[in-house]
Amino acid sequence: MCGCLAVAVTVAGCSDRSTSKPPNIGAIPTIGSTAQIVLPLDAYLQSDDQYSATLRATGMLTVRCMTGFGLDYTPDFSRMPSWTDQGRAAFGFVDLQDVQRAGYRWYTPRYLDIDPPGAKTDAKTGGKTALRPDQVSVLQGTVPTFAGKPVPPGGCNKVADDAVHKGESGNGADNDFVAKLANDAFVQSQSDKRITDAFKTWSTCMKQAGYSFAKPADAQNASTGMSDKDQITMAGVDFQCRQRQNLVGLEVAVDAAYQKALIDKNAEALANVKQSIGIELTNAMSALGGA
Repeated sequence: MCGCLAVAVTVAGCSDRSTSKPPNIGAIPTIGSTAQIVLPLDAYLQSDDQYSATLRATGMLTVRCMTGFGLDYTPDFSRMPSWTDQGRAAFGFVDLQDVQRAGYRWYTPRYLDIDPPGAKTDAKTGGKTALRPDQVSVLQGTVPTFAGKPVPPGGCNKVADDAVHKGESGNGADNDFVAKLANDAFVQSQSDKRITDAFKTWSTCMKQAGYSFAKPADAQNASTGMSDKDQITMAGVDFQCRQRQNLVGLEVAVDAAYQKALIDKNAEALANVKQSIGIELTNAMSALGGA
């Protein structure tokens, strides 16, 4: 399990462009909500329930370790992302209600509600209480001993992490790796002729309403400097231009094809990821069950 978030919404920069021939696509879906966007690499990401269980178990094991040194500790699980809906934002809005409500500002990252009960709050900052130096030293293992007891290498953080990851091979349930593959596939798909041709049709539609953009991402970027009213108005036109040719459905189908190609290319690594997801969940549930 990795803690850094690699959101697949960046369409510029480096990516793996080794797929020489554009992949064949399957049926083009009609997308009416982000929940309907299902992509091949989703199978290699931890679900919200799996990720939550792993985090709860890691936190509980860390608390148990800290307690052994006579230290109180409350894990901070605030702003832990939902991995399963991050990549969906890359396609932009697909729901008319979102457009009418917020235009291009429709997306709000979803965080998991797993903050431990009884978490203390710092009255000055409104955030979690800052850790004391003694807590940090035992958490991170920066001291050899504490309260007359040897501190494990890497501290209580590593003790808990090792327990949850016991039995894994490779990089474990590596959400960052999977998210990077998803981003690579998305970048490739956005340069696919089937998509760039569709962008030209979309651009012509937008121009008829007085907007001059080559692709939807350009409109999204331009909206940041607009008033709410103006950007919602433009988003409404954008939405209609996408709907006329089922642009999002085409983007999803082409993206899925590039994801499948990368899954084939990274089959061994992804098999380890999927296996590790199961191992982590088993370890987590065992720890939570024995609490």
